[in-house]
Amino acid sequence: MNKLEREFAWTGQSHWGLQRAALPPLAPELMGALLDNITARVAVVGRDHCFIYANREALAFFGRPAEQVFGQHLSTVMGEASYAGYLPWAERLFSGESLRWQGWVEYPTRGRRFLQETMVPFAPDGKEVQAIVVFGRDHTDLKLREEEPPSRWASCRPARRSRQPSSTMRWRRSSPPTARAASSSSTLRPRRCLAGTAPTSWAVRSAR
Repeated sequence: MNKLEREFAWTGQSHWGLQRAALPPLAPELMGALLDNITARVAVVGRDHCFIYANREALAFFGRPAEQVFGQHLSTVMGEASYAGYLPWAERLFSGESLRWQGWVEYPTRGRRFLQETMVPFAPDGKEVQAIVVFGRDHTDLKLREEEPPSRWASCRPARRSRQPSSTMRWRRSSPPTARAASSSSTLRPRRCLAGTAPTSWAVRSAR
């Protein structure tokens, strides 16, 4: 996929609100903490194409504080070009279809970014869709690394360490010297063994 293409996948009539969640409702403070600490952008857009909510990741991506996003039109926050790209999807989304897409997008304040987004309609009790919940991830850095030539990464690999013979002497294992072997007529000397092990035995050499 080049930088001008996007991939789309409509999932048909698949929206939230048809069934009540089996989990008990969470306190607003806890829900806010959960949404603000997940590693994905979460935003909610109303039928008037204005932001109802955006979590911390989304606000950081937009580069705006909450008061400049909540209640603001998509074109104001994201730019006219991004809003124009959203409009063709809006009718199907507010009709109850879900959308997953990925591709390159040009933002006025962020430049060209590679995004993956899932848009899910929210229709309480299965009635009219009231909002669109958007989940997004920014994979720009990953895509740029994938497009780099392999030779660049090969030059960054650490050089392989050459194997040099060790100067440490190894010692042959045997039973410890006996009292009789360590007589005045003999001297003890370490035996030469394979490199790397501690001296664990001794050889007896006659002094004669």
